[in-house]
Amino acid sequence: MRKDVQNYHRDLKSLIVDTDAHMFIDVLRNKREVNPGFFFYYQADEDNQLKNIFWPDSLSRRSYAIFGDIL
Repeated sequence: MRKDVQNYHRDLKSLIVDTDAHMFIDVLRNKREVNPGFFFYYQADEDNQLKNIFWPDSLSRRSYAIFGDIL
């Protein structure tokens, strides 16, 4: 049983290598489709590797709208 879980984990890691960031961005895009108020921004480098990502929660966005300060 334990070996099966280890093998599954190994296989899953090899399956998603180089696509995990894309999968994460797809999850965020789906959230935005469900909730148009959801916001995120990301940057990729010249090799299409994820460099950074930013997604504020709704409280942070409201606070910024009210106070105009750093999130």
